[in-house]
Order: sequence, then C-alpha cells, then structure tokens
Amino acid sequence: MEPDKDYATQERLAIYLENGWSDFLFGCHDQPQGVGYPNPLRDTVPPTFPERVAALTENWAKALGHQPGRYCDVGGATGRTLFEAASRFADLRELVMIEPSATFCRWAERFLMTDDPLPKVPRIATAGRLDWLKARSRPPAVTEAARRVKIVNAFLEQASGYGDFDLVTCLNVADRHPDPAALVRELSARLRPGGLLVMACPFDFHTDSTPDRTAWITDLNQLFDGQGDWTHLGQEDVYYDYRSHNRSWTRLVSQVVAKQWRGDGG
Repeated sequence: MEPDKDYATQERLAIYLENGWSDFLFGCHDQPQGVGYPNPLRDTVPPTFPERVAALTENWAKALGHQPGRYCDVGGATGRTLFEAASRFADLRELVMIEPSATFCRWAERFLMTDDPLPKVPRIATAGRLDWLKARSRPPAVTEAARRVKIVNAFLEQASGYGDFDLVTCLNVADRHPDPAALVRELSARLRPGGLLVMACPFDFHTDSTPDRTAWITDLNQLFDGQGDWTHLGQEDVYYDYRSHNRSWTRLVSQVVAKQWRGDGG
C-alpha cells in the first residue's frame, strides 16, 4: 500500500468534499435521516454521517464520564470528523488525523488549520464530468485549536510515534483494509488504558482492498473477539449516503460501535 495511490482523482475528491462539507461549500437541502433523498439534480448530500457519529461519540464519552484530551481520527479523509470532535470536546489539547491520501490531507489542512481563501472546488456533475465552483462559504477554521491539530499523510501502520490517545475514531475504514483484525490490533496499540474507540463500517468489502474473503465480516464486534480487554459500550446503525454523479446515489448503512480499551490498566 502506498499513500495517495487510490484516492487522488479529482472525481473521488469531489465525492468526499460533498459528503463531508456540502453544507458549507455548496449549501444543501437537509432533511432528517430516513425521509428519503434530496433532489439529485438540485441538491447535494448533507454531511449527516460525520455529525451523527460525532453526536453518538459525545454521548458515549459522557456516559463514561470521559473527557478526552488527546484524540486521533484514522482515515479521516478531508477532516469533517476532526472538525466535529473539535466542536464538541472542549478539553482536547491535541487532535491528530491520519490519512493516506495526500490530496485529502491538503484539503483538511485548508479547512482545519487556515483561514486562507479556498480555491475553486470540484463538484459532482454528470458521469465523467465535474463542475468547478467557487465555494458558497468555508468552514470556520478551528483557529484556536489549529495549533493543536496535526495531519499525518500515512497509513496507520506507518504513523509511528502517535499513540496514548484518550479517543480514537476509525470510520468506514475496516472494509477498505487488507486485514480488519490487524487494524483493530493497531488501533488498540494507539489507545491509553481506559481510552475510547469508535468504529464504523458498512461492510462494503471488495477483493481489491481485502483480498482474503475469510476476513470479510458482517459485524464489527467479531473483530474484538480474542483481541484483548475491551468493554462494549454500545452500537447503532447510521446511514451513509454519497453520489458518484448527480444521477447515481448510494445509500449504505454503517454499523457504529463504541469500545473501551481496558488494556493492562483494566
């Protein structure tokens, strides 16, 4: 695996920018989950998935009496999950995003770490075509928190020196990893004892990313069997919508689980 090998295309970037930041960049016709779809020719995908998972994470942390100081988002794409965490957890003193796509990392830096004007933004149009638009607005940079944000362009396994986190999120990565069980082992190594892990997965496995079909799971809880001292805190299903072009919609349902790593400090 090489960073930026699979997700560097402008078409892929447009999908992730819409999915993560459409409310700021383009405006979007938001509606409650489960009510159906916006008009695909007029509207964009509202970023309900990162917002919903962030709200669940906040609730699970509160139930533990957990006030994270060090946070890491693994596979953070263009940074919306990190943005939501910075907005919800007031005591964070360090925010780290680990992401293998250099293109995504550059956009995350623009959103999270600067107030610089955005360049024109690629937006999904018809198949094989993009529109390039001036953004309607930009997300407010986490100016006070920007000094505490670190964006690491690497796969998790390559990101040495980052660990002892109070909170780790890893959303919709397990079904894009060659060995999901090994991913959980790596995530546990990045948590301090008592730390909180929130994972999500729609189980959209493919042989090009996970060649061994015996590694394809149907429940994230399977990955934690025999993987050390974990406490299960809860789980919920959350819709994950995206478009490859304005007449092609995909709706997945991600299982979101929360686990506390007891580790040697259990």
